[in-house]
Amino acid sequence: MGELAQQLLEAELTSGDGPCTEAAGTRLPVLTADLRQADQQARWPLLTAMPHVARVRAVFAFPMLTGSLVAGSLVAGSPADSVAVGVLVLCPVGPRTLGPAEQRRAQLFTDAALTLLLGLLTYDGYGDGAVLPFDALTLTAHIHQASGVVAVQLGCSPDQALLRLRAYAFAGNEPLSQVAGQVLAHTLRFSRDRPA
Repeated sequence: MGELAQQLLEAELTSGDGPCTEAAGTRLPVLTADLRQADQQARWPLLTAMPHVARVRAVFAFPMLTGSLVAGSLVAGSPADSVAVGVLVLCPVGPRTLGPAEQRRAQLFTDAALTLLLGLLTYDGYGDGAVLPFDALTLTAHIHQASGVVAVQLGCSPDQALLRLRAYAFAGNEPLSQVAGQVLAHTLRFSRDRPA
């Protein structure tokens, strides 16, 4: 993953909004020519206020959508009939737009990445080639684990615990994954009696 994409994803995990989050939620591509434009800052105020995302300008997020499986082949349906299992994100250096031909090419890469991802999940451990472990395919496993720890510490739901983690990370200008790591390393503890 490129440095700009990593910064964007860390910022989205912390803020809870942004182009990738929107693409996964709406199951539609999100094409942003420049995050520094006023309309984009109004669209994602938490994300664009974060210092981690200052160098990110253009963002093109394409959701990886599963359709219906027919005879072992993935058949594309409407976005409403699909599930987003990931997002392919492109972060070129500087502001930029994607033309129609580039958008079609990006969608082809997204479909290829989805096919590869589904193949890795289905055939993990089989075959002659080296296969990525499942936990290498997600950035958030340790964040969910940390949410569980915080939920126990605070006696709240995992969703509420995730909100507390995000708020703590946002207030301290820290990536959410770093805060989650501190919780799992037991160097950060949330208390019912005082805010963390």
